[in-house]
Amino acid sequence: MNLLTIDFETYYDPIYTLSKLTTENYIRDKRFKTHLVGIKNGDQPTIIVPGHQAQRVFDSINWAETMVLCQHAHFDGLILSHHYNVHPAFFVDTLSMFRALHPAESASLANQCKVLGLPAKGNGYDIVNTRGIETLSPQEYAACGAYCKLDCDLTKRIFDILKPRIPLQELKLIDLTVKMFTDPILELDPELLTESWHDERQATLALFQRAMPELAQEAYDAIENNDAAAWKKLKTPLSSNPQFAQMLMALGVDPPKKLSPAAVKSGKVHPDIAGDPPEGMLLKATKKEKEEYLEANGVPHESEIWTYAFGKSDEAFKLMLQSDDEALVTLVEARLGVKSTIKETRAQRMIGIASRGPFPIYLLYYGAHTGRYGGGDKVNPQNLNRQCPACNGEGKI
Repeated sequence: MNLLTIDFETYYDPIYTLSKLTTENYIRDKRFKTHLVGIKNGDQPTIIVPGHQAQRVFDSINWAETMVLCQHAHFDGLILSHHYNVHPAFFVDTLSMFRALHPAESASLANQCKVLGLPAKGNGYDIVNTRGIETLSPQEYAACGAYCKLDCDLTKRIFDILKPRIPLQELKLIDLTVKMFTDPILELDPELLTESWHDERQATLALFQRAMPELAQEAYDAIENNDAAAWKKLKTPLSSNPQFAQMLMALGVDPPKKLSPAAVKSGKVHPDIAGDPPEGMLLKATKKEKEEYLEANGVPHESEIWTYAFGKSDEAFKLMLQSDDEALVTLVEARLGVKSTIKETRAQRMIGIASRGPFPIYLLYYGAHTGRYGGGDKVNPQNLNRQCPACNGEGKI
């Protein structure tokens, strides 16, 4: 099978960028534009193809007999399928291969080169200089092309190093994983998603109104008018840890606390000798006050060691839901409701995907050091609820 190493260089600007958009959204956006694409046939020199000539070049290739190699094949592969109707016979991805063999290392192209003893990747200045430029000047095109050529050459060299260490079955799994994203077939129902999004917002509103009835009308107006700023301000007492702790204390409840995971990880405190958590509100302190406290007492200030245990997985917090105090239960339910917005944001995100095409399944091969998949593109398909609409939300399929 013929092997092509492919790398796209595309338009971006301060707003339209992968740092603010998902891979799917960026590629399917109407602003998408290919500046150029690097293509390396086997070990032959990489050629640089201008964006306006890419379709003609791609149409001349027998994709049924072609294997495509990329660094981050989800990205380049979706560009191929969505914009050029290109569907290679097989994908290989150095990002995935490296992650499996070096799970503790960053899988960026720059770090792969460092770990594998290859020449350094380009510094990226040539790409930064194209930001916001729709039509590259000859000088910009040449610099961008040189950067792309080096990326293609390094990707091929990395592949040659990693390939002997990856079993064929794993390469097939990588190919399948990439194609679930690059060749999506799952059609989303925007009406059902909109209904789900609305239901989640109404459920959160109902919890808020029960906990804070004096603000019920203001909350209703904010939700109905889709006034995000007003809604955020209204729910701040519930979402802010210090303010929520004050609300608990007003009910005569000592806010539950736990050792700060960051403090434990950094070695500032050991769970076996930490002692009991402080009562009442956690004291605030400036950096100088913390340093003075450490020097005077020989132990870190309590704000460096303890944090509020208000998470849905914190046992002391969950026990409050079993209280006989109805006001306390209502307050805890409202806190969990306004903080747990994953269903609402997921539905909103998927509504956007539905407007652009089928749902690409983004999974990270070897996403964890254990070898299991990770989720990508801000929607982890592994965590989707399997609710059955016919069961009115009470059953699962």
